Amino acid sequence: MRREPIGVCALITPWNYPALQPAGKVASALAAGCTVVLKPAQMSPYSALLLAEILDTVGVPAGVFNLVLGRGSVVGDVLNAHPDVDMVSFTGSGPVAVGVSAAAAPTARRVVTELGGKSPQIVLPDADLDTAIETAVLYGLGNSGQTCGAASRTLVPRERLEEFLNALTARIGQLKVGDPWAEDTFMGPVVSAGQWDIVQGYIRQGIDQGARLVTGGPGKPDLPDSLKDGHFVKPTVFADVTNDMTIAREEIFGPVMSVIAYDTVDEALRIANDSPFGLCGYVTSADPLQARAVAEQMRTGYVLINDADFDFNTSWGGYKQSGNGREWADFGIGEYLETKSIVGATA
Repeated sequence: MRREPIGVCALITPWNYPALQPAGKVASALAAGCTVVLKPAQMSPYSALLLAEILDTVGVPAGVFNLVLGRGSVVGDVLNAHPDVDMVSFTGSGPVAVGVSAAAAPTARRVVTELGGKSPQIVLPDADLDTAIETAVLYGLGNSGQTCGAASRTLVPRERLEEFLNALTARIGQLKVGDPWAEDTFMGPVVSAGQWDIVQGYIRQGIDQGARLVTGGPGKPDLPDSLKDGHFVKPTVFADVTNDMTIAREEIFGPVMSVIAYDTVDEALRIANDSPFGLCGYVTSADPLQARAVAEQMRTGYVLINDADFDFNTSWGGYKQSGNGREWADFGIGEYLETKSIVGATA
């Protein structure tokens, strides 16, 4: 039995983690023995340019790593359909991934995708509130909510709902929104004017569909004149959300959290799994065994318990419409390998 490099790999990365995504894909592909063509997001190419300089400086042979810049609808489409490409690894939105897979289908080449999410955080009845709040804030609002695994649906026991909301509101009130270069800033702007408009549209839909606005809301936060033109969004929390509302179904990619009350743990699991996505999940509980039991029933590819740190020795990827395949560690390297069986060899 042999594991062999699959060949030439097209790596297409998103704008929201412009250093992590290219580095992770390139490291796995090169470790597997493949050659790569990296196409970073048009809106955030500079980290990829720096990575190219590093790889050249350390002596990666010419032709092993290749970097191409441009629009996804132009360069990406060429890479997806090119006959010399053996595999495509794409991270981005679901609709674009459909096009990537369709372009690759005539040649039956391998396509690995890591797509969107609507990740639930289940706060169990015995949870430590401080831990639950830190998880909600860090994984729900970090990176201005522009994270595919963002904890954008928080499920809270009905009897603890107001206690949770009061603590969450107080914690958000301590967060600094502003200049991303300032060391004490927690949240900077979203990536573009277009993304700001999208997030504002979702906030208005939440209000129109009857969710209770707890904090934040439409418009920009109160900022100094020097930041007025930035695409800043108020950290926004909705309560009295039902899982059929648009803000609970669709990926917003902004700092907007939906808090959903539940009566039993079984109900919480049903709500958590009632989603077209299945990328990430979060569980908070004072009982590690109970937390693990709940985590094992979540239809997601990654679960973090009690505000644990990400572990890059594990796999990353999702169920359902959150993609196909895995990244990171041995699991990520394996995506770039073919398996060959040689039977009947005498030596």
